[in-house]
Parts: sequence; structure tokens; C-alpha cells
Amino acid sequence: MKKRNNKIASFIDSILNHKVLFFCIGIVISIIITLLICNYKIVIHKTNKYVELKDKITLVSQENGNNIYLIGTDGEYVKKLFIYYKSNENFDMTIDNDSDGTIEYNNGCFYGFDVNVINTNRYSKSLTITVPNSVVIDNVVIKNNITFNKSILFILLLLFCIIYSFALIYKFGLKKIHILFFILYVGVGTIMIYSYASINGFSWDDHIHFDNIINDIYLDEHKITESENITRYLSVNFVFIDTVEEKQMMNNFLNVHDNNYYIDHLSGSSIGYISLAYLPASILYNSFKALGISFSIRFMLTKLSMLIIYGLIIAYAIKRAPKYKLILFVISLMPTGIYIAVNFNYDTLIFASTILAMSMLINFFDCKKVSTKDLLIYILCILFGTINKAIYAPMLLLLLMIPNEKFKSKKQSKIFKLSVIGLTILALATFILPVLISPPDSGDARGGDDVNVARQIKYIVHNPVTATKMFVTEIGKGTLDRMIGPSSFLFFAYLGGIRTNNLYFFFLIALFLSIVYSCKEKNIFSLKFKIFNILVQIGIVMFIWLSMYLCFNNVGSPGIAGVQSRYFMPLIIPVLFTFINNKMNIDISERKIAFIIGLLYLIIYIHFLLSLCIIPYAL
Repeated sequence: MKKRNNKIASFIDSILNHKVLFFCIGIVISIIITLLICNYKIVIHKTNKYVELKDKITLVSQENGNNIYLIGTDGEYVKKLFIYYKSNENFDMTIDNDSDGTIEYNNGCFYGFDVNVINTNRYSKSLTITVPNSVVIDNVVIKNNITFNKSILFILLLLFCIIYSFALIYKFGLKKIHILFFILYVGVGTIMIYSYASINGFSWDDHIHFDNIINDIYLDEHKITESENITRYLSVNFVFIDTVEEKQMMNNFLNVHDNNYYIDHLSGSSIGYISLAYLPASILYNSFKALGISFSIRFMLTKLSMLIIYGLIIAYAIKRAPKYKLILFVISLMPTGIYIAVNFNYDTLIFASTILAMSMLINFFDCKKVSTKDLLIYILCILFGTINKAIYAPMLLLLLMIPNEKFKSKKQSKIFKLSVIGLTILALATFILPVLISPPDSGDARGGDDVNVARQIKYIVHNPVTATKMFVTEIGKGTLDRMIGPSSFLFFAYLGGIRTNNLYFFFLIALFLSIVYSCKEKNIFSLKFKIFNILVQIGIVMFIWLSMYLCFNNVGSPGIAGVQSRYFMPLIIPVLFTFINNKMNIDISERKIAFIIGLLYLIIYIHFLLSLCIIPYAL
């Protein structure tokens, strides 16, 4: 055993001492493996590189408003099938491939292209293509040329980066786990950003957030010219773009139409309070635009830059935490969280800010004397989270539980805590007072035709028993799943979720290990704090459900729709603090437990990237 440990230690030292050589070897190996994965079938089948089938296209029938074409393929092996068409509108195309049994492909086609690309990777005797009568099929081409998929290359390079971070953890323990976090977070996010086309529609309301990023840096007095606005193209259904060739065509199409997006400013250039949440992304996007970078590239660069900012904030939070690093690590790497982070939104800044605030909170209870700088960081993080969602303001109240002896004097402690109470009331007032004093006669139209905040409040006041029963039922049934269930961990907006519970069990194992190992560390939170903390989190949960009922549901609705898991993500870490105690313990080294958790997440993300990213959209 000792000899084996010495060999492992020697191998780890060789990686760390020769990191340049290690990564050079990793790059070469990754390139070779990528070439083999992308092209081994071409070598095995010895296929022709290019076969044009224009002369073999036959219009066999016109029925039920469709044209049906038959194309003879003479048993050719088909890696990629290019179907060229003419159309003035989006349409659905069905392709039946006769290859030892019929295989059907259903593809949405974008009118802005002139070709539909399909990955088949099989032999074909004949093809039957069904399209609407208004669509004309011009040509069909088989392309079996050598390809090099960068998304696959990025996954392989990510593996080498993770191996390096594992080496750091083996030598330095949890002190370096923030590096593993940053590599996984930014690495997985980068692959996702690169693999998807530069359009909206992947995540919740990303088109709204993108418009705000471009426009809300200005005062209310502005307008967007709607004619030929590029945003109409950004709303193209992403299922239309499911190959790397179509992704490139979409990006080129957007680059051509880039100049059709412009704003007529009537006056003013001030930044509003609400717009602060979009300010970082807005500055980045407009800076890239000023540099003359094409639309698709600056679209991706803005996402990537924001992802790095989020990653740096959370990595710093993990690094600064004197204890419970594994809890911060596990929750910060939830796949749904990264998925949201690579799309335009303000939720991730709230999430990242909350994690940094929780890191500061751990410091407050672990240190001998609290730092003014750390207190300011905590307050600013929570306040930043309340810019768009004041419901998180009660998080400030956790500062009231800091023991008086952590301050320079009792007087300083009292003044600070009174200030915290006042600041919390002020922050909540921005959310509550406008609704109580002058409730709007409208709400979010997406919730229904009868969404009306003013009338909804009257309904609750006049039907307190019915409304209370409904709230208790909805909160009781829906909160836990949205906070820590599969819908919070493995759901990816319009892409759907991963259809296996195994990955969720991997997450639960990682979460359990992080909590049990944290119990091995000193329990710094008193029972008094834990009770108060739970009450604060319950209050925020109630605010979440109430706000959605008022703004997103028809008057008198018997249930509450629109409550999404992402709203509860900032609450997970403070809730988990409640479970830390000195009774549970685990006899395992921090190196091993970090390795196990890191490996579990690596399996989760490899599965996610392949099943919901690369295979369906980037081959």
C-alpha cells in the first residue's frame, strides 16, 4: 500500500512539476482522439467523399398538401445528408431512410437557409422525403468527408484539465477545490455556449433578458425599430438547428442581418436601478460591438465573459470559506445552475452573489472578529440580488445572529444590527409597498387572460380561508421538489430534462457526502441561528409563491402556476446549514471525498453534454 501511495504521489508531482508538457500531450492526444471519433466509420466503410443525387430525384406524388420525393441512393454509406430546398417559410420535413428497415427523421427547416443537414451514419438504399406543396427539393448530396468536431475536442481537453485539478486536490486537499470548481463550471459552460447556435429560446425568457441587455442601459425613453429586427431571427426554434453545419449557417445568417437591429434614442443615457442587473453583460456586449466583432461571435463572447465572471465570484466564495467548502462546491455545480448561467438572465448573478454572501456568513461565525469589509461584501451581495427580486431581502436578517462578541463592542453590534433591520425593511418596501398602495390592474400576460394584481389581492382579502388552504397546499407540495428535487437539478428549460434517475442519485450521493463531511468540521452555527435561519427561508419561500400568485395567475386561480426551481436556488445553501451537526461523521480523508464528488459530477456532466448538447445539436 505504501509503495502504491508513493507511486501515486510521484505521478502527481510529475504532473504538477511539468504542467506545460502535460497539457501539450493532452492537446495532441485530444486532437488524435477527436479525429478518430469523427471519422473512423469513413475509414472502415471506405466510402466516396461526395455523391450528388440531383438526377435521381423523382416527385412520386402530391397528396394531402404535401410533395413526396423518392431518391435512389444505390446502397451508399451516408455520413451526412444535405437536402437543398426552396421555401419562403419555415416547414417540417420527413425523411424515410430505407436501410435494412425504414428509419424516419423529422426535421424542422428554417426558411432562411436553403439546405437541411442530417446526420445519418448508415447505409441507405433509398430516401423518401415529404415536404409541403410550397417547398421544392432542388438537390440531395451525400457528404462523407473528413470532419473535426470542436465540441468533442473541448470535452477531451476538459478531461485533462480535470485530471490536473485532481492532482492539485490530491496534494493540497480542499484548499484547491475552488480550482476544480472553476474548471468544471467554465469548461462545461464553454462547451455548451459553443455547441448551440447564437440564438435565444433555450432558456426561460432569455429573449427578454437579451433585449434588456441591449436596451435597458438607457433611460425609458427609447424605442426599437421593429421592421426587419434581428430579434425575429433570434426566436427561431432551436430544434431547426441540430447539426454543426446548420449552426454555422444560422450564425452566418445572423451576421448578415446584424445591421437590421438598431435603436432610435429619443433622449437620455442614464442607468436605472433595475438595469444594474444587466449592466455587466450590456457593457460587454456593446464593447464587443464597438470593436466590430460579428453578431454571432459577440453573442457567444458575452455569454462566455459572463460565465467567467460568475465562475470567478463563486470560486472566490469557495476559496474564502474556512469551512463547508464541499457544500458550496456541490450546490454551485448543479447542472441547472450552469445551464441558466450560459443563457441570458439575471438569476445567475443573484445565485452567485448569494453563494459569496453565504461564504462571508461562514467567515462571520468562524472568525474571532468580523471584518467590516466582509460585512460590506455580504450586504452588497444580498442587495444586488434584490435589484430584480426583492423577495431575497430577508437574507440580510441572518446578520442579526452574529454573536455580539464578534464585534468590537456591544454598541457597534447594536448599531449595525439596527441598520440591518432598517435596510431590510427598505429593500422589502420596494416590493411590498407599491403593491399595497397602488396595485397594478394587470400582471404577466403569459400567466393567463385574467391576470390582475389588484383584483387578486381583493380575492385573497375576501376569501382568506380558501386562499390560505390553497397556499399551504401548494407550498407544501411544491417547495421541496423545486428546491432539491430532479426538477431543480436536472431540468434544462426548453431542452427538457435528463431521462434517467441515476444522475439524480449521483447528485444526492455527492450532496450527502458534502453534508456528512461538513459535520466532521466544527459546527459553528448555534441552534438559535438554525431556527432563525429556517424561519427566514420559510418567509422567502412564502414571498416567492405569493408574488407568483399575484403577478402570474388568473384571479381566483385554485393553484399557483409559474413557480420555477431557479427561484429557490439561492435558498439551498442556507437551508443546508441547518443539517450541519457534530453527531454525523465520516472517516474519510478530504482528498478522497473531494475526488469522489468530483468524479460523480464529471460523470453527470459527460452524460449531459453528450445527451442534451453535442449529439442532438453539435455533430
